[in-house]
Amino acid sequence: MSDHRTAVCKTSRLFEGAVGETQPASLVSKHDYLIDSARFPSEGNWAFCRFDGDDVPALRLGFQRGGFNGGILERDPSPAYLQLHLELMTREGAILWLPSGIYPAGRVASDPHVLDIRLDRDNRNIFSFRGWPAIECHFSSDDQDLQADLTFVLDAVTTLPDCMPRAAPPAGEN
Repeated sequence: MSDHRTAVCKTSRLFEGAVGETQPASLVSKHDYLIDSARFPSEGNWAFCRFDGDDVPALRLGFQRGGFNGGILERDPSPAYLQLHLELMTREGAILWLPSGIYPAGRVASDPHVLDIRLDRDNRNIFSFRGWPAIECHFSSDDQDLQADLTFVLDAVTTLPDCMPRAAPPAGEN
């Protein structure tokens, strides 16, 4: 039986915060939230939100660039394209825009000094994430039928266990 607390306070391979430790977002190092494609094999930004209103009780939006495999087939993930989601949850069901594998990952622009990440296509902003810890997000589908603008203040950040390095296989195993 594993104890979920075993991951708490272990050092992350990539982030300055201890795994499982929650800290105020204002104390998170820029080193940990700015895009650095030389440092991370896969990175992105995601927002999961619940609302009090009746029209849209929940929203998920975000992007991931770098290697990922979102399919059911075993294959090497391609770092060439973005995984991109805009998901509005309504009382009647979900409204989804999931153009993963359409936009080249190399087209994402980011400022190396502040959180300002964007993807533009045909003189239109497809998505953007700006600011820390007050974050502004914008997403717009190709046909502009589905759009989301979201502003929120991030209170706290927890470094997740999947940021831990993999354990070396036992001697004699590959």
